[in-house]
Amino acid sequence: MHLPRAVIAGVSSGVGKTMVSTGIMAALSKKYVVQPFKVGPDFIDITFHKLATGRPSINLDAWLMGSDGVISSFVRRASTADISIIEGVMGLFDGESSGNSTMRVARLLSSPVVLVLDCSAMGETAGAVVRGFKDVVKGVVLNNTSSKPHCDMCRWGIEQLAGVRVLGCIPRNPAVTVPERHLGLRMAHEVPPDLVKELAKLVEDNVDLDELIKITNESPEINAAPGDAGHMSATSSVAYIAFDSAFNFYYQENIDALERAGFRVRFFSPTSGDVYGSDAGLVIFGGGYPELFLDELAENQALMSALRRDSAAGLPIYAECGGLMYLSKYIDNGGKRVNMVGLFDVGIEMGKRLTLGYTVLEAARDSLIAARGGELRGHEFHYSSPSLLGPAEFAYIVRRGKGIDGFDGLISNNTLAQYSHLILSRGGSVNRLANISNSYSRK
Repeated sequence: MHLPRAVIAGVSSGVGKTMVSTGIMAALSKKYVVQPFKVGPDFIDITFHKLATGRPSINLDAWLMGSDGVISSFVRRASTADISIIEGVMGLFDGESSGNSTMRVARLLSSPVVLVLDCSAMGETAGAVVRGFKDVVKGVVLNNTSSKPHCDMCRWGIEQLAGVRVLGCIPRNPAVTVPERHLGLRMAHEVPPDLVKELAKLVEDNVDLDELIKITNESPEINAAPGDAGHMSATSSVAYIAFDSAFNFYYQENIDALERAGFRVRFFSPTSGDVYGSDAGLVIFGGGYPELFLDELAENQALMSALRRDSAAGLPIYAECGGLMYLSKYIDNGGKRVNMVGLFDVGIEMGKRLTLGYTVLEAARDSLIAARGGELRGHEFHYSSPSLLGPAEFAYIVRRGKGIDGFDGLISNNTLAQYSHLILSRGGSVNRLANISNSYSRK
């Protein structure tokens, strides 16, 4: 199967991978169907990809998904597009010692690599930097050049010292930036509406897209099937997913897996006063920024009452990170303490220390998504700190990561809330959700 593709990687973090990748995606989308991907467990960059292409961006993480999971997820989506653009994470080889680098994903997909280099503080030395990558990259995009002479100096160094193609020089433009906050870049819906158009123009004016397309077409064939479609449990339940400014950290792979299992997915907005339907067989609250919308969430008493009632009745409710915060007793953000749903006797306080990294969870008991004794791999990403206010029952022992005092996965009836973000298509988690939802629906 010929699937034109390229990985857009960085020499390091902060070189402008997201802006360059988004600009390339937006520019190519004017002529082609472009499928975006993102290496690693990222929830923010993918929103820019979707804005640029009109298609959901898919996370590819070898540590979370396994090699087969990366390949099958890629093929499933790439086979419906003309070109796939895969944005890397950090530097090209960062994470290589644990088998989870951008380079690892590029190898799994036999994908050519285009390197982004911030050359704002260098000239011909750019060639010496790229020379270290020459065996694994097909081209280079220079970012933050100050002038044509500056571009020419960097280009000379790279082509003479490293022998690698320079696809273009993107000039420094302070007006085209994305503001940040405590969890990284702002989401795509929060930035100026013309930003993606400006990025596309920067790429069109300064990058040789024809040469880039040639590189994507140099990709070898992939002899792999999408996989796992025939191994999913069947359900006809309705899964309601909270999706708005407070809850928007979701892996598209999880939503796809729910649909492949037969769930009819519906979205609702807690901050807008929505309540999930009475036909719900599963309710999901992802991560996000509930601490920024405390008043809006507290005003939706109808949803809070429904959650308390239906959780007690055994409705499957699954929450990650921000969802856990919402289902707890309160959230305190800088001294502003607001009561939340209260399914768990836990208080949440926002802090200044970031918890970030992969997790390994051992299932200490049966839960919505894992049988006792199973192992789950996840990812933590938050500034909040939990305080146990009373007895708590946990689904997992944390073998790697932080969780809540060495545990994670608060349980109440069929409600499960955890700090770890997971890929639910791995390890039969979606099958368990489908089976438990079927049992609930038959009551």
